[in-house]
Amino acid sequence: MPQILRTAKRAYVPAATATARPVAAGRDKVNYASLEHAGKPHKGRTQDAEKALVRAHFDQINQRLEAEGIRTIDLTNPDHVNRYDLHILAQERGISTT
Repeated sequence: MPQILRTAKRAYVPAATATARPVAAGRDKVNYASLEHAGKPHKGRTQDAEKALVRAHFDQINQRLEAEGIRTIDLTNPDHVNRYDLHILAQERGISTT
């Protein structure tokens, strides 16, 4: 047995394949930094590009969300204000976020 183990070939597993996370089958990755998807609820961290897009097109994005039957971004909701960094916009519109 020791002789067999010494002469056996090692199994080859490519390093990139062994550590890569599997991609969700049948689903494309959603780009939340686009007008088409910005502001939609999602898990994970909200990227700076999405935050900037929501700040720049706040009313337009809320109209799209409402038309799609998705919750809108509420300037009176501290979670929404923090998630999209909307403190200045809320202040400009006279809305208290505390």
